[in-house]
Amino acid sequence: MAAVALLGRTANGWLKWKTEGGQTLDAVKRQAIEAESPKAS
Repeated sequence: MAAVALLGRTANGWLKWKTEGGQTLDAVKRQAIEAESPKAS
């Protein structure tokens, strides 16, 4: 929905929106989840 407002068309924000370093929103979110989850021994 936000992509339509900003771009005027549909888009997958998880893949299109990137940080200044070039990481996608999907990659940033996955890294955050992995950092929070306990590691299996």
